[in-house]
Amino acid sequence: MNLTSILAALYRDFGYPSSPPPAITTRLTYFVNRAHRELLTLPELSRLRNSVTPATVTASTARTGLPVDVARILHITDRTNQIKLTEVPLS
Repeated sequence: MNLTSILAALYRDFGYPSSPPPAITTRLTYFVNRAHRELLTLPELSRLRNSVTPATVTASTARTGLPVDVARILHITDRTNQIKLTEVPLS
């Protein structure tokens, strides 16, 4: 279920036409997003917040960028050798 289908169900449940005024759409979208954020803060749903984001790194490149949606790195795995990488201090 995506935002469009959730909004369509809300329009139907509240008796709005399939294309209500923008103020109604904005208000309902705000409430759907707020409820979504509250649900994802529940400890039982922590797996839904974590996802795998592949990043291709080339040899002899000191730095690489990650997508904007990455908030925290839990671990990094070398997929070629299936090794979980560990942090090594520069010293």
